[in-house]
Parts: sequence; structure tokens; C-alpha cells
Amino acid sequence: MVGPDTSIFSKWCSSAGKPYNEKMVVSKSYIRVLLASFAIALLIVGCSSPPSTEYVIDVPLDEPVKMVVLLDSGGQYASRIRSSLRKSGFRIKAFASQSIRNKPIHPGQTIATGSDTFSKAESRYGIRLSPGGIVDICMVSDAVNYGSYTMELIDISWNESIVIVSAGGWTSDCAWHSGDLFRDLAQQLREAVDTLQVGQ
Repeated sequence: MVGPDTSIFSKWCSSAGKPYNEKMVVSKSYIRVLLASFAIALLIVGCSSPPSTEYVIDVPLDEPVKMVVLLDSGGQYASRIRSSLRKSGFRIKAFASQSIRNKPIHPGQTIATGSDTFSKAESRYGIRLSPGGIVDICMVSDAVNYGSYTMELIDISWNESIVIVSAGGWTSDCAWHSGDLFRDLAQQLREAVDTLQVGQ
């Protein structure tokens, strides 16, 4: 049975003044595998979107954004998302309702103008969560690498989008990978909201 042609390696070793050694062939093949694996890893990381912020409105907010409700469950990461938002200065209400009630001005008085109606959760603002595709899964924890994940701040009273932030990355640390996607998104949203100065 004819074995593999090793003439190329033999010539290369001879030109270097060294005899052909089969172990050198194995070592070079192993290096190629490592380089290929590294290239694939870089490709996977490159699939994660960089942070981006889109301001949908171009006018100042007429009241601060402090209390919000989550308009989506958040799935298995719900508690982590709520915790990240709280740490970024948001107060989270447990639920949202599209039903509205009049906001009292003085005891015994109410008005019914659109600008003075609030949801039963007593929050004017909600956050809509939109997970994108998963580009990698951690084998040693529940972390995943999202290609993109979006948080959209919405004015519930008018059902209008205010600002949209998105980014990709790991939801938490995984072996040699590090990341905290929901913390980064919450901080990104907080910074975006802070730039929308409350109108005087």
C-alpha cells in the first residue's frame, strides 16, 4: 500500500539541513488546526453587533424617565434584566396595563386630557425587549452570545417609541469569554435617556 507523499516535507527539511521527521508533520498539522480554530472564534465574535443608539423623537421629554414597566417577559433572563435596569437608575414596575385612569390634580378633582392619563402600573414609560439571533452557546454555564439584542423605550400614553438601543455580546462570563450584555444595554439606555433633557 502506497503511503502519503511526504516528499515536500522531506525537501523542506533537507533544505534546512535536517533529516525528515514524521513528528514535524504532525506538529505542523496541529498548528494548522489551532490557527483554523482561532479564525473561527474570531468570526463568531465578529458576528456580535456593536452598540448603537437610535433617537426616534427629536424633542425634549416633558417629564423624567424614572419608573418603567417591562412590556415583555424577558424569558429566562427576566430577573437579570430587571436587576441591570435598577442598577442603572430605573424603577421597575411589575406589570403594565393599557387601561388608563385620570390623574388627580387636587383631592376630589380629576381631568381627562391625554397628557394627564397614566397606566394602572402608574408608569408612563415601558421597555420593549427584542432578542436577536444567538451566535454562540456556553458549554459551562447558561450564558449565550447574542448577535444583537434591542431595548426600546416607549411612551405608553401615546404608544410612541422614544429611543432604541441595541448591542450584541455574551449575557455573562463563559470560560475565557467575558461580558454582561444586559448591564451594558441598561447603561446604554440610561445614557441615551439622560441626553433627552426634560423640557422646561
